[in-house]
Amino acid sequence: MNRVQDEWIRLHPGEFIVVSDTIRAHLRNLKPGIVEYWVEYAPPEVTPKEVDELQQAGYIIPTEKIETAHQTFVVH
Repeated sequence: MNRVQDEWIRLHPGEFIVVSDTIRAHLRNLKPGIVEYWVEYAPPEVTPKEVDELQQAGYIIPTEKIETAHQTFVVH
């Protein structure tokens, strides 16, 4: 529970989080081509005992990896 309280982002039902990141710095030395990008969510690594304790405390723990559709853009 300490790790959950100190390190996890905890959302209440109906809440969401938006994270943005600029990739501009990573593109400075790119040669012409196609860049592909996507976002992945990896569920937290918890033991079955931890899942049980967290669920009893009212937490809902996502258990499946989620990946957005891959997007591409051309670098000239």
